[in-house]
Amino acid sequence: MANVLTTNPYKIDTAMTQSMKTAGGLPNNGPIYVTEVYWLNPASSGDTFVITDSNSTTFLTGRCESANQSQVFPLVPPRSISDFTVGTLASGTIYIYTL
Repeated sequence: MANVLTTNPYKIDTAMTQSMKTAGGLPNNGPIYVTEVYWLNPASSGDTFVITDSNSTTFLTGRCESANQSQVFPLVPPRSISDFTVGTLASGTIYIYTL
């Protein structure tokens, strides 16, 4: 599988070894405005994901409470981020929706 960093939503199914900006996925070098994060099919209870910004500050985290139960994280209002990395993704696929 492979991450898809050129479409909306961004699709991340493998932990990222480089930031979004380094990978060339941010339009006009950002920022982007995240409206929702959808975690599709995390495999096991206790699995986690962590999205960090360019300062290595946690932007969003998720923890699976029930195996194979997808989760939606709406961000209202949308949150601005100039770069990000999904450094932890235990299972499943993360979809990051932007404006």
